[in-house]
Amino acid sequence: MYDDDEISLRFDRPFGRESFTRITKGLWGRPPPSALSLDLGDVSYAYATGVVPLISLIRHLAANGTEVDIVYPFDDSYWKIAGWRQLLEGEAAPPPDTRKAYVPVQAYSDNAELNDSVNAAIEVLSRQMTCSPGVMDSVAWTLNELADNVLIHAGEPGETVEGFMQVVCHPKQEKIDLVVSDYGRGVRASLSQSHSVPDDENALAMAIKAGVTRDRDAGQGNGLAGSVRIVSAAGGELTIMSGNAELRVVNGDMSTHVSGQVPGTSISLVLPTSVEIDVSLALWGTPPTSEFEMSHVDESNEIVFRVADEATGFGNRQTGRQLRTKLQNLMRQFQEARVKVDFAGVALVSASFADEFIAKLVVEMGHFSFFARVSIANTNRLISQTLDNVIKQRSQPG
Repeated sequence: MYDDDEISLRFDRPFGRESFTRITKGLWGRPPPSALSLDLGDVSYAYATGVVPLISLIRHLAANGTEVDIVYPFDDSYWKIAGWRQLLEGEAAPPPDTRKAYVPVQAYSDNAELNDSVNAAIEVLSRQMTCSPGVMDSVAWTLNELADNVLIHAGEPGETVEGFMQVVCHPKQEKIDLVVSDYGRGVRASLSQSHSVPDDENALAMAIKAGVTRDRDAGQGNGLAGSVRIVSAAGGELTIMSGNAELRVVNGDMSTHVSGQVPGTSISLVLPTSVEIDVSLALWGTPPTSEFEMSHVDESNEIVFRVADEATGFGNRQTGRQLRTKLQNLMRQFQEARVKVDFAGVALVSASFADEFIAKLVVEMGHFSFFARVSIANTNRLISQTLDNVIKQRSQPG
């Protein structure tokens, strides 16, 4: 229901980008309402692509005097795990925990918070999904660029702007969702400082062109353009919402249309993890420095995987699976590098952990190929015996 001063809406389907747009259509061409009521009680599932922009919208409305009332789903456990409910209520989201299978939505307003959030997201991704070469670098580059745009462009000079980011892994679908959102001045207002921009649709179309920026001293204008190239190279999707316009890029095809009124800018990407991305081609021939790779590669170009640095306990299959997935990602990124799995500082591992971490990798690669490339170092007698036993058991036919 929309009236002159209040908006009241009920949702009974999964809450995603289209649900968010339904809310914003009631805001177009009018001042913020005195009250907004959202009934999500019958929502069975929700997506970060809809809820993270909703967080920005609610922050914007609350700052402009709108009284917001939200009825949450009966089972709101995931809304709390993801940090959505906390941020919608004006509270702090849970901190990222790289041992978990998800990254709660993160709020940031400076470079230190941005870096911590991006690093946590990349670490979780590396443990949860086996990615094709170039994917990890693409995610890191895109997240850094889009999140940094919020700090640089979303506010007036000297103004502190709050941004939100979330990365959601979908291992079974072999894809990830990336969402970055803010409730700042928006793309058109930012570009209008140095360009003639007739409307929001033209602003979004202009913003994804390489070299277009409000201020050359602030940035080179490659963040959105590079993100579009990465998404197009992988056959993914990108959506930008700002002002009353929405821009979509699907499999390299771009379209824009008038939509609801969105404060600030919200950007979401769907990126397949099974498609190899040549990041140098996607980024005009200049590959980014891979912090993910280089933190594990020594001066002799050998991958050094220090098990003690990766977890606090080594007694369960879940931890073993996460470490195996991360090591697989490193080996795919550095396909010619030798690997040292270093157990220094680890006193004990369970057979389940060892089977999931090492034995399954031996079988997957083949015994000869594994030991031709991988060395296992600094194991005590008990760990060596455990590894030998699980590798033999896993290698036996039937």
